[in-house]
Amino acid sequence: STNILINSSEIITKSTELYNNGNYDGAIELLSQVTRNDSNYAWALTELASSYAGKKEHKTALQISREGLQLNSQYDLKFYTLAGNAYDEMDSTAKALHMYNEGLKKFPLSYSLCFNSALAYNRADSLQKAIFYLHKALDLNIYHAASHYLLGLIYADRGQIIPSMLALEMFLIIEPSTTRSQNAV
Repeated sequence: STNILINSSEIITKSTELYNNGNYDGAIELLSQVTRNDSNYAWALTELASSYAGKKEHKTALQISREGLQLNSQYDLKFYTLAGNAYDEMDSTAKALHMYNEGLKKFPLSYSLCFNSALAYNRADSLQKAIFYLHKALDLNIYHAASHYLLGLIYADRGQIIPSMLALEMFLIIEPSTTRSQNAV
């Protein structure tokens, strides 16, 4: 059998286009061409896990993310996020928070892991912890619009009008013309 060399970078880039257009199966089919021995294998796994998550096949996304973490690659932050998100989507909040926490041990300056922790706590109605992690995310990246948005919504639900308005105003400054912006107004 002839072993044909592939351009994995090209394949992964093309799969990302398919993913962005909602063609998860097409992305998965392309990504399956990238083998374990390829130097872009870890990158391919992040895209593969994302594609399965897009298809709402969270167990598979989790399995791929955990495999990716075994590689100890430059993509570990993404794998912690994907694994945590998969657990959260499967209503395993404690396991999701464990993954985000493990990620934060390795990447303590990751505002995205803090934000995802806040999302999980918010989903579990642990609003005080959600607020804590949103503040932590904003300490790391004051321009993270989604953190301001969620913080504003949580404060509004709690009847804390002024903190809510301040958070949502900052959100609108950062993200003035999106669908979320219309909701914030």
